[in-house]
Amino acid sequence: MSNNRQNIAIWGGIEYTLNRLKDEYYDQIVKSGHDLRIEDLDLFADLGIKAIRYPVLWEKLAPKGFNNIDWSWTDERLSRLRELNIKPIISLIHHGSGPLSTSLLHDDFHQNLAHFAYLVAQRYPWVDMYTPVNEPLTTARFSGLYGLWYPHKHDDNSFLRAFINQAKAVIYSMREIRKINPQALLIQTEDLGKVYSTAKMEQQANYENSRRWLTFDLLTNKITKEHSLWSYLITNGIKQKELEEFRSSDKPNILGINHYVTSERFLDDNFTKYPLKSHSYNGREKYADLEAVRVLKEGITGIMGVIEESWERYRQSIAITEAHLCSTREEQLRWLKDEWDACVALKKTGIDIKALTVWSMLGAYDWNSLVTKNDYHYESGVFDLRSPKPRPTLLATMIKSLVKKSKYEHPVLSEVGWWLDDKRRYVYEPVSDPKIKVGLKTKSSLVREKDNSKSLLIIGATGTLGYSLHRLCELRGLKHNILTRAELDITDSNKINQTVEKLKPWGIINAAGYVNVEKAEVESSLCYQLNTTAAYNLAVCASNNNIPYLGFSSDLVFSGKKTMPYVEDDLVDGLNVYGKSKIEMENKILGVVKTALIIRTSAFFGPWDKYNFATKCLTAFNANKPVFASENIVSPTYIIDLVNTSLDLFLDQEKGIWHLANQGEISWVNFARYIAKIFKISKPEIIIKENNNVKLPKYSSLGSIKSTIMPSLEKAIDNYVKELTY
Repeated sequence: MSNNRQNIAIWGGIEYTLNRLKDEYYDQIVKSGHDLRIEDLDLFADLGIKAIRYPVLWEKLAPKGFNNIDWSWTDERLSRLRELNIKPIISLIHHGSGPLSTSLLHDDFHQNLAHFAYLVAQRYPWVDMYTPVNEPLTTARFSGLYGLWYPHKHDDNSFLRAFINQAKAVIYSMREIRKINPQALLIQTEDLGKVYSTAKMEQQANYENSRRWLTFDLLTNKITKEHSLWSYLITNGIKQKELEEFRSSDKPNILGINHYVTSERFLDDNFTKYPLKSHSYNGREKYADLEAVRVLKEGITGIMGVIEESWERYRQSIAITEAHLCSTREEQLRWLKDEWDACVALKKTGIDIKALTVWSMLGAYDWNSLVTKNDYHYESGVFDLRSPKPRPTLLATMIKSLVKKSKYEHPVLSEVGWWLDDKRRYVYEPVSDPKIKVGLKTKSSLVREKDNSKSLLIIGATGTLGYSLHRLCELRGLKHNILTRAELDITDSNKINQTVEKLKPWGIINAAGYVNVEKAEVESSLCYQLNTTAAYNLAVCASNNNIPYLGFSSDLVFSGKKTMPYVEDDLVDGLNVYGKSKIEMENKILGVVKTALIIRTSAFFGPWDKYNFATKCLTAFNANKPVFASENIVSPTYIIDLVNTSLDLFLDQEKGIWHLANQGEISWVNFARYIAKIFKISKPEIIIKENNNVKLPKYSSLGSIKSTIMPSLEKAIDNYVKELTY
């Protein structure tokens, strides 16, 4: 085994928050479908992990009391985990507050959870790792101080009572569990968010930076009369006897750090510079509460700093118990790589780091609203759930490599994540002031040196698709070379081979081709040469050099005889030269290059060119000119969604034909009317006119049997408007 690994385990975790809003529970296990898919456990086992954070949740199993517990779900799943040799790290509540009959504020909350813990340990005596309560401090803040979750309070007394009751539930639960299994380990989790501020907000920042440690301070017997928050606790209803009770309890065996890029905050008294949603008030002053990474020029502490601070404060074993980033695929890889590199580097310094937990294996729902809405807003994880069955992403490949080899390499990892890149990380004007309180340290994760690693090769620099690929690769930190047809004649196999030999790309993306559908009818030879022969040449060269290939096709491969969306395995029977050239391209490439990825798409529109239909409509409306449009039904596709999703699939090493279009369908004439309505154009002149110069399908809406990964058309148009008016 590699010495670099230093025996750091890779754990897994699924998002299983079960929080309560008034009398309604928001259940991540139900949203993800994991409640009905025991086969997910086999997918996790295939990654090589040997431990997983897993739910046995009080309010889910015993909603009607302890005499009516239904153990069937957990019996089946814990038994399967045991068969797969994966140790469960059991949670009893996860941002929860118990059944409807109780509350985080009830005096007997801790006793009731402890009784449930005893019953769990009695039924599963072989389980030896527990997190009875996930993130007590964070849950108390959201429930008792911010009012987001039940019991929806907004005061210090409720916040501290919710916190203390959860902390008591931890120690009482472990006492009951250890009656059954004396060797059971307590792995206590918390988000150790750190706060920075302008000088005027120093008092608030100091308070929050003391508060961040409360969970671990309390459970490691550090809350004494000398503690900076002792007076605050006593003044707000916490009895000295309660605090002293923790001194007789066992300390956590492992301190679990849940780490997110949004955990570190920046408080700015100049709040008017920032959006209304960031404004806050502490009873004394108004301020903006912002993601520090997006505004603080000095940088943030990052995972290395957080681990070092925790070690210095407690000198106890540490694990990263949640490591997740909602972002594009390469940024998710970079985030996990930073977490792993930090663990390895700090382990070598003597810090006792036990594990890194990959969270969330199945992604998560509605955390963009802090789980206060049932919008089913999804962010993918190790597996993407927007397919008929969980689809492994490139993160799965990375985890397998870390488990087996303690390392993982990919060309995208030569670039740093956006949180370390000044060109890509700021949303607001960077704040830099010597008076800014930046805490004990300002240490980011390990910064990898940029090297001469391989880049992507993109063909088609002058087209709308090629330009969009270039622009979004820049935003995503994907190194690439982009060439025009003048720079590389893709009809010449020898020149393609020479260019690939010189540039040595790790992937080839073909965004070039003949695009004039009408003109193709009289220039069929040129159309076939560019859309079929040239694309085939590129794909074969990629295959010969073991390089992944991505190309694009069209909805015009279909005749329009259907009345419901076309999917990937429908018969292709294009009506025109352009469509037939794409059919031949697909057949030739996939007949030889089995690993090629070909994206069929439709009528893309976007904010960066003036030639797409939506922008042409807007230009005509503003000039008081008519718009001519047909009643043919299509799936307009927002090019930013198309490119980002295509890149993610390409990184995930998907292959074959995929349909990518925004979910929905509309006629061209109604699309024009919708654009007029969105931009409040009064009396737009829209004339229905069919195109008689070329045969076009009356219906070419695209659906998919592989994924519903693209956003809705309504959302796409909304984003188009925002981008134009930003």
